[in-house]
Amino acid sequence: MIKTIFIAACIVIVAAATGCGSGDDNACAKKLYNSPSMVVSGNNIYISYYAKNKYTDTAASTCTESSKNYDLIYSVSNDGGNSWTKKTVVTELLPPSGVIGLSTQNIAVNSTGSNIYISYIDGSTLKCAYSTDSGSTFTSVTVDSSYSTSNQSMIINGSGTLYIAYNAYLPTAAINTSVLNVATSSNSGATWTTATADGTANTGFSPSLAVDSTNCVHITYYYPEPTGGIRYATNTSGSWATLDVKTNDGTMSGLFNSIVVPPGNTAYASYYNPGGYTLGSAGEYLENTNGTIEFAKSVGPVTYTSVDSTASTGKAVSADISGNNIYISYGYYDSAASKNELRFAKSTNGGSSFTVSSTTIDTDIATTTSTSGVVYLSSCLRVYTLNSVATVYVVYVTSSGTALKFAKSTDGGNSWSKKTLV
Repeated sequence: MIKTIFIAACIVIVAAATGCGSGDDNACAKKLYNSPSMVVSGNNIYISYYAKNKYTDTAASTCTESSKNYDLIYSVSNDGGNSWTKKTVVTELLPPSGVIGLSTQNIAVNSTGSNIYISYIDGSTLKCAYSTDSGSTFTSVTVDSSYSTSNQSMIINGSGTLYIAYNAYLPTAAINTSVLNVATSSNSGATWTTATADGTANTGFSPSLAVDSTNCVHITYYYPEPTGGIRYATNTSGSWATLDVKTNDGTMSGLFNSIVVPPGNTAYASYYNPGGYTLGSAGEYLENTNGTIEFAKSVGPVTYTSVDSTASTGKAVSADISGNNIYISYGYYDSAASKNELRFAKSTNGGSSFTVSSTTIDTDIATTTSTSGVVYLSSCLRVYTLNSVATVYVVYVTSSGTALKFAKSTDGGNSWSKKTLV
């Protein structure tokens, strides 16, 4: 049975604050941010994320951790990330309870920027907020009222059809009965139809989506049984077909994954291989120290490439592609060396080999040694190419979850300009 864990290709540890008082420096008044998602189109950058009050009573003599009060936030920049405006889309979201948690790839924008879509989970109910007036107003609808869910990701194809991949289980059933479902909307998010893409029990976790040049959908997702693995689903044949990318690779392998589809429509996936977990005294999974990040290409047979084999790396993986270049951001934590970084790697040969940048994106990333409890370390990477010049963008959570940052590189990841958004 899968343990109670919180997944997002993104992790943030909720660290206890010390001291309470009044004023702007009141530790009890801090907010927590997680699960940022991003879409880039020219100078227009669209971001969604979750925010919550860290404590229930900001004036109390002791800091009491809040378990509710998640807000879904939408933020947009029309000048390449120099200035931002934000809007609260939904307030008072119920936090996930006894489930795997919030996901990241949950914003989609049509080609003109007039329609904005944000998928989200309210408790265990899958919903979507949509705007048809460029984000001025949003309307929320329930996507699936028959099933509960804990992980979801959304994407839009070139014809405007929306897809949400999510793990689905009956509200009265255990989470380890979940399957991979896909919800589809062809009327700008107003109504949705659902189908099962993979009916294997205890699958569909941490889905990542990509669309190809023919508007078909490709999905990678975590399959914890029997000993960890990453699976793949696609509708290129007109119906959903599935296969294993890599299995029996150690418990929690594939827990974090990100899929890209280059020209030619061959799916590539980067994913976290933790090298196994051990069970702690409290029943939680404790990470071994030899986690790495790997890259798989779905050519027959499937080939695997090591992106970064440094121990304790690969969480919060997020990938994007431009031509034959593949860009990846991911977390790295080494307690012995006191390293706590968001790293960047690049391939210029379609994933046959990768170079890890000597320049980290940031070094103020929340750490974790366990996947039990609230563990978010969020990163979402996107690349936009104009006149053969690729600009890489990353939105991520830092400072133990109390800050949301935006980074941009115009030189292939050699240097980064950074901005704190909240």
